[in-house]
Order: sequence, then structure tokens, then C-alpha cells
Amino acid sequence: MKKIKISTLTLFVLITFTSYSQSHWVIGVGTNVVSDNGGRFSKLLNFNSYNYVPYFSTLSVAREMTYGFTAEAIGNYNKLWQGKLVNGQYNSHSSSNYFSVDLLLKYDFHYFLKDKKWYVLPLAMIGGGYSDRGIETPNYSDLNHSNKTGSPTFDLGVGAKFVIYKRFGAVYQSLAKFVVGDKTSSNHVQHVLTITYALPSHKRMFLLRKTGRF
Repeated sequence: MKKIKISTLTLFVLITFTSYSQSHWVIGVGTNVVSDNGGRFSKLLNFNSYNYVPYFSTLSVAREMTYGFTAEAIGNYNKLWQGKLVNGQYNSHSSSNYFSVDLLLKYDFHYFLKDKKWYVLPLAMIGGGYSDRGIETPNYSDLNHSNKTGSPTFDLGVGAKFVIYKRFGAVYQSLAKFVVGDKTSSNHVQHVLTITYALPSHKRMFLLRKTGRF
């Protein structure tokens, strides 16, 4: 219940901050890796639990705001491969499709720095979402929930934003996803890398149209 309240508060803050007129939109496309080994910190480098696909599998839309805050909606697709660790056990089933959708509130610590010409900007984030593994978790059959494959999550993460060229950049983030209200499904970690493009603000778009450059 506590996690649900925190997630609700996070979503309220997201809606409030995205109404600021000084904000602008950022779109991103990239890839993600899902680590679902069932451990906490002892198996972070267990590559046998890493699931990924060799093509673009992440799409994000973000709203950068004042005071270092960013609100982001992000969707991910992945494959949980046969023979990999899934929910803490080796997946003996055929490979399944993994989907997740998350709403995040990010904070850019670059806002506190006196020198604003940094090209690597540290991030912290909080939010909530829904993740669907596409396969039943090991204990569902005992609880008569054999058709359930997904769970809501409370998200915490860290990352970094990289300035590449003008409006182009990249964002890397590692997100810990804590399952809410489901004791049969384990938490998991998702690593995401996206290439981003910042759209001009409304004021800048008006000036570009007025001068015939857009």
C-alpha cells in the first residue's frame, strides 16, 4: 500500500510539472536489457540473466521542465529467452515477449552545478508502471492465477544524460522495478539506452515559422 501511495504521488507530480509553459518535448528511440534473475545485489553481473533483442526496442517521450525536472513516458519491448533466468528460475518454456510501460519523474543534478557546460549529466528517477513477462511466474498455479503474467511496479533508478550535438543526445538509465501487490513475482532490473532529440520550444517554433526557417 505504501508503494502504491508513492506511485500515485509521483504521477500527480508528473501531471503538475508538465503544465509549465517553459518546458519542451524530447523524443527518444533505443534499446533495453532486462535482468530478471530474482536476486537483489549479488547477481548484478550475471550475464546469463540478461535478455535483449538486436534491434530498436524502446520508445520514449519526455517533457523537460524548469528546476532540473523531466517527466517521461517510456515503453519497452524485449524477449525473455529460453534457458535464461526469468523470475529467479531458468526459463524452460519457449521464449516469450516482454512489454513494459512506465511513467517517470527524473531529476537532473546538473541544475546545481555552477559550470553548465558539462556533457555528462547525472540523473535520478522515480515512478511507476506495468511490466508483463509474457509467461506465468513459478507460483501462480498454486494461487489459481495461472493466466496472470504481468504486475504493476514501483520504479527507482539512476542514469546519465549525454550531450552529443546541439539538440541530439543520449540517455542511459538503470531502473529497479519493485513489484506492487504480488508476492509470487520477483523484482527485476531494466537497463535502457536511447538516442534523443529535443524539439524546439513553442516560442522558438513560432520564431522559426515567422522567419521561414521551419
